[in-house]
Amino acid sequence: MFNKENVANPRAKVAPMEARSTTNAAIGRRTGSALIDAVAFIAVFFGLNFAVMTPIMDATVQLSARIEQTNVDMKNSSLYIAKYLNADGEEIVSGYNLDLQIGDTYVASEPEDGFDYKVDTFGLYYPQSASDDYVSALYPEMVYLFYTNYRLNRALETGVSEERAAVNAVIKENIGDTPEAVNTWYKTEVLRVDQADSYFVSIVEEEEPSPKIKLPSANTSETDSTSSEIESTSVSSEDTANTIADFDFFPAGVALVSDPAKVPTYDQLSDFYKRIYQAAVSDLNAEPDHARTMQLQIIAVVIPFLLASAIVYLLFPLIFKHGASLGKLALKLGVVNTYGFKALWWQHVARFFGLFIFELLLTLLLYFIAPSMALLPIFISFTLVMFGKKHRAVHDFIAGTKVIDLRTSLIYRSAAEEDEFNPVVSEENSKQEAHEEQETLSYADRILPPPPAPVTPPAEATSEEILDVADDEPTDKE
Repeated sequence: MFNKENVANPRAKVAPMEARSTTNAAIGRRTGSALIDAVAFIAVFFGLNFAVMTPIMDATVQLSARIEQTNVDMKNSSLYIAKYLNADGEEIVSGYNLDLQIGDTYVASEPEDGFDYKVDTFGLYYPQSASDDYVSALYPEMVYLFYTNYRLNRALETGVSEERAAVNAVIKENIGDTPEAVNTWYKTEVLRVDQADSYFVSIVEEEEPSPKIKLPSANTSETDSTSSEIESTSVSSEDTANTIADFDFFPAGVALVSDPAKVPTYDQLSDFYKRIYQAAVSDLNAEPDHARTMQLQIIAVVIPFLLASAIVYLLFPLIFKHGASLGKLALKLGVVNTYGFKALWWQHVARFFGLFIFELLLTLLLYFIAPSMALLPIFISFTLVMFGKKHRAVHDFIAGTKVIDLRTSLIYRSAAEEDEFNPVVSEENSKQEAHEEQETLSYADRILPPPPAPVTPPAEATSEEILDVADDEPTDKE
């Protein structure tokens, strides 16, 4: 294990030796092992989530009921597009201001023969999935309905749990419990009507229904959908440029400023409506009952995620020989230290934390923060495995380990143990041993050939065997 220089200079750093009896795992086998482990992780995660965690949280904090109520509130808030489906999963209609409940029957303007219009379920999605210009035209009414319709209904809601009643009481105290009060609050606090830096002023007008922005539904033909969108934005086919006339929804008694010096541009008004829409979504999510439901949902996901990670990537490697996970066990791979000798238990633990923090947790966080970069940690590890000298991933560098092929490898605890059980015999040593063996022989043994091997005489045949042979011999008559 020591070079001549190290013997001469005891303080010199000893260069570690690489194990001779191990072979690095091939890329294909490592990839296959990772895929098997990923499938095992997903299976364990969903098993723990649905079979263990969800029943426990339903029994203790009524999680499923909370989630159902939150989804209903999100639909009623008018801040999301609700897509209503029948029992076959076909879309009936979609919109943000449709008062439909599960079990209701939607009356279409032009019903199709054989189509079921009974609402079986609904899905929610952000309006940003539409084009930016179209979305900007939806924001004014969406925000108005949220503050003046949804929150008014919550202020007047009765027969609910104590937690929800406490939230409703706060809403009632802030915005009031009458249509006039909530409209006044909306104009003052959201639109900031008649204030110096506001885009809106009060006007006196005859009482008439506020203009509605219609959202094309699944039952509307392509021609009707196009005309509906044009009507909602008040843009003629001759003028396709965006103007402030696109925003044709204003609460009763409110209009844009008429002073040319204060009239906003289209971009300014669009940015304003986007800001108040985002603020409305934040207000909805910040309601204490919704925030509590979100916290419980995170707990219901994080705990199974942690347990599944620990079982698949830590418990199995500590139980199985040579730190093998299920995938490595199936493909006959093992984990050793970076020099090819047996890895210590703490290296398997460090390997798990490196894998969990860098590749699992960071990937999950990036999925919510920057979805386009979610797979970056996995890509970095795969690149190192693909092009690295020892095919080591990030968690291998953290733990000081590497993956080997057990089919062609022998694992020893140290270089001394490897030398003991699998010594290196050089050509010079082999000749020296042969010479020493010849020296121990006498002169006669060296020049004379070895005696022939003794021949064992055949055993005498028994009388029964002689009779058997006689029976097999052909007779003259035959």
